[in-house]
Amino acid sequence: PHSLTPYGISDETLKRYDALDLAQHDVWTQLASQFGHMDRAVLCEDYIDADAFRRTVFYNELYRSTGDDTARCMGVVLRRTDGYMSVGLHRSYLQSRFEATEAAALEALLPHLRRLGDVRARLRQAEARTRLLTAAFDELPTPLFITSADARLSYANGKGEGLLAVRAGLMSSGGRIAPTDPAAAERFAEAVRSAASRTGLRGDALRLRRGGEFAPLRAIITPLGGGAPGALVLVDDGDERDPKLVHTLTRLYGLTASE
Repeated sequence: PHSLTPYGISDETLKRYDALDLAQHDVWTQLASQFGHMDRAVLCEDYIDADAFRRTVFYNELYRSTGDDTARCMGVVLRRTDGYMSVGLHRSYLQSRFEATEAAALEALLPHLRRLGDVRARLRQAEARTRLLTAAFDELPTPLFITSADARLSYANGKGEGLLAVRAGLMSSGGRIAPTDPAAAERFAEAVRSAASRTGLRGDALRLRRGGEFAPLRAIITPLGGGAPGALVLVDDGDERDPKLVHTLTRLYGLTASE
């Protein structure tokens, strides 16, 4: 009835685990973490049987309180350069205990589990980097877009998404961006194509219509740096005054608000 977390328990159970600080009572993880037990499959019932486990604080506070009869475990704690990775396989009290043949099967999977840990660590690093870059791009005072050679949108910062939403000079159609003014579509498409493929003019700069009239809305199309594939589209809206930019300029040059 509940979605499972990466820990194999429900979100509600995980919240209870954290709220009651049950890590200090987690006899299974503590057992697998003991010296001599690291980096190998451990049959927890070799050290604490199911009946004894059902008398622990850990079982009564975490499992019994939710009607869960989990009482048997086989697991491993792997040492890693960035910490530890634990894997536990559980059975209910009414099921049979884990046997040595099953521990051997888990042992055979340890190289794959290590690779899984490496992949997860790299994904966490990539996600953290993405969040950081996204936060930085959203602080820019202008809309920013990254597209492929055919103008298919790969990324837009917050201001860019806002501009597309109101179709102010640029719009999104079928996953591609283009000027709202049909007369500028061909030039814009060629600029994106040349910038992304690094051919011809390798980009362009053009004014965009907004609401049927030319407005101080300028699009600059240029290749991405570092040889990365794609085009960078920056839009400068002279009608808007970013409060953060105004504050920065007044502080930097000692100007008054009126100046």
